[in-house]
Amino acid sequence: MSTGKIKFYAQEKFYGFVIDDETKQDFYFNGFDLQNQNVESDDKVQFEIEKSKQRPGSFCAVNVRLIESNEKD
Repeated sequence: MSTGKIKFYAQEKFYGFVIDDETKQDFYFNGFDLQNQNVESDDKVQFEIEKSKQRPGSFCAVNVRLIESNEKD
């Protein structure tokens, strides 16, 4: 499993991007792959990387799970 931060999540459009902590590469994820529906920018997450079914030759994040929320007071 990889860890990273949510770069962007459009809840109304049900997709987003996560930045891998180790490689600094960003990966697309579909909202259906979120284990927790309430994520926001800069939230720390854990995820797996798989080959994309929609974009041959690309990779995407799946099983995205919130580790730590970056709630702003």
